[in-house]
Amino acid sequence: MRTMRTMRTMVTIAAMAMLAACSGAPEAPAPADPVALAKTSAAQILATVPKSLGGGVRITGAAAEGRTLTIALDGMDDWRGQYSDASMATTMKRGICFEPGVDALTKAKGLVRLQSRDTRGVALPPLLIDAC
Repeated sequence: MRTMRTMRTMVTIAAMAMLAACSGAPEAPAPADPVALAKTSAAQILATVPKSLGGGVRITGAAAEGRTLTIALDGMDDWRGQYSDASMATTMKRGICFEPGVDALTKAKGLVRLQSRDTRGVALPPLLIDAC
């Protein structure tokens, strides 16, 4: 009788363990790797260049540097004027955050650096975007 009760208890415990293992509880997704995301985004963007963003502005290149995605732009003319970096970042995000992988990169704590040239080819100060 005691052996039967012990056996029943063991079967019950084993069944509970199996049900818990098969409960279907979702596992937390692996944290995104910003270095890998930057590389993937750069490759995807490079496959589409040159790409017009409107107003004569084009994406002409992209490169991954650690967790930073650098996007090269040209065609900017008097683009900053008297606006701050924060104001310009907000404006530029509207177009850049729709590029492949950019939103996921910023969510994974990666950065986007915009390297721009004006219509004469003169380099403009870089602009950083850290959130979409």
